[in-house]
Amino acid sequence: MYRSILGSIFFGFAGICHALPTSPFKKVVIGNAQDTCQVTLSTEVNFGGEGVVVVGPAGQCVSMSQIGPEYSNSVSSFGIDDGCICTIVTNTNCYDIGQGLHLAPPGEPNLANDPGWNDAAGSYLCNR
Repeated sequence: MYRSILGSIFFGFAGICHALPTSPFKKVVIGNAQDTCQVTLSTEVNFGGEGVVVVGPAGQCVSMSQIGPEYSNSVSSFGIDDGCICTIVTNTNCYDIGQGLHLAPPGEPNLANDPGWNDAAGSYLCNR
């Protein structure tokens, strides 16, 4: 009986481990500003797929191409650390920021909840 319970526990744990990501998100630091905002981006909803934690200067545009080509127009989750608010736009230079998607912490784990924004981000701007 104990052997069957231990086997169930082991195989249950192995199944859980298989579902967890195999490596943490990489971290990218853009610039060397003292006032920064940290965001978490991923290519799948609910922070699945390829992911990255970005520390960038507050008040300056960050293009997805600065982070990596795999994030240009392919972000499905956008997380924001406390203390910052961010706006996502579809172009690469934060042009027409007033027409962007405005997000507050904790961000949006599923950009498909906001019509037209899943896989559409070209750049973003965060402020404190």
